[in-house]
Amino acid sequence: MAESKTVGLLSYRVATRLQSLILPNMHSIRLRRNRTIDTAGYAA
Repeated sequence: MAESKTVGLLSYRVATRLQSLILPNMHSIRLRRNRTIDTAGYAA
């Protein structure tokens, strides 16, 4: 039981860290490709 808990915690931490790294990169790439994107869409 304890092992599965630690594994879940580690995978959760890795997932959140990956998201914090990947998501901003995706946004910057989209903005670079076409800067005509409405910024209100991102704020929503």
